[in-house]
Amino acid sequence: MRRFDPRGKDVAPAVRLPQWPVFNTVVSPDGHWLTWKESPDEIAARRLWNLGGTNSPEELGEPGVEWLLHTFSNDSRSLAMVTSGGQLLVRDLLRGHLHRGRHSPHGMPTGLSISRVGRRLVAAWQEGTVSLWAGTGWG
Repeated sequence: MRRFDPRGKDVAPAVRLPQWPVFNTVVSPDGHWLTWKESPDEIAARRLWNLGGTNSPEELGEPGVEWLLHTFSNDSRSLAMVTSGGQLLVRDLLRGHLHRGRHSPHGMPTGLSISRVGRRLVAAWQEGTVSLWAGTGWG
């Protein structure tokens, strides 16, 4: 795997993925974080890795939990996730803290996004509801 600047210039040495194949990959905007599923199955372990870091990829969440949506903040400091059961989780990537938000009663999530400055998180739900969380506690 290689990283490039906006002009296409190689900006870092190539990094080998710790496993292959990987599925449903999501890369942080700064190119330093990668998350993926270990198999194409609907419920599969999801891994998080600091690209080129010395630590091994770590499993996100609890075994058997289906993480449907993932999004990184624009500054690549946070990773937000929603489970099929409506649980919101936001991981502080610099500190390693996991903030658990409230469960949503609105069914299956269909969209997830963090605002440009990272102060709001919005989730869309299958039955047409949109949830908005403000602040950084996400609870």
